[in-house]
Amino acid sequence: MGKKLPLHLTLPQALPQYAGSGNLTLALEAKTGKLHQEVNLVVMRATQLQKNLTCEVWGPTSPKLMLSLKLENKEAKVSKREKAVWVLNPEAGMWQCLLSDSGQVLLESNIKVLPTWSTPVQPMALIVLGGVAGLLLFIGLGIFFCVRCRHRRRQAERMSQIKRLLSEKKTCQCPHRFQKTCSPI
Repeated sequence: MGKKLPLHLTLPQALPQYAGSGNLTLALEAKTGKLHQEVNLVVMRATQLQKNLTCEVWGPTSPKLMLSLKLENKEAKVSKREKAVWVLNPEAGMWQCLLSDSGQVLLESNIKVLPTWSTPVQPMALIVLGGVAGLLLFIGLGIFFCVRCRHRRRQAERMSQIKRLLSEKKTCQCPHRFQKTCSPI
């Protein structure tokens, strides 16, 4: 049986520690003959850590294989004959990590890079900012309640003074407020 159709086997969740751990023997029997092929396990992983996008390959690879990182439908940003390639500050979008031999893609892994809106804030700055905001809120509430209490106290003093003056009959309930005594008619 000839090699008209190459066999590809993809293991979706292969771990890097198993790369190159042995050979996988494929044996197919058909009416026309038998096919035995040994395949080495190669693991590819694309990761994004902070501002660095990395594509790595583990396992036995040929030195003529090309590893590349490219943004969807654009030319490759990085292409090397090495086991790892990376891009600093990658653009947002779907990135492809490709392992190819003479233009034919052997392995492919995709990773989506999300847009970065702002630089990450240090945790200590967030703690200080939260403390200052809490302190300002506490001071504001203290001032609000002190002013409210003083207003109620003054209003209570005015009311008690008015009640005392009314009980002593030193004032009349005339429309003119500023007059303290009434003259009898």
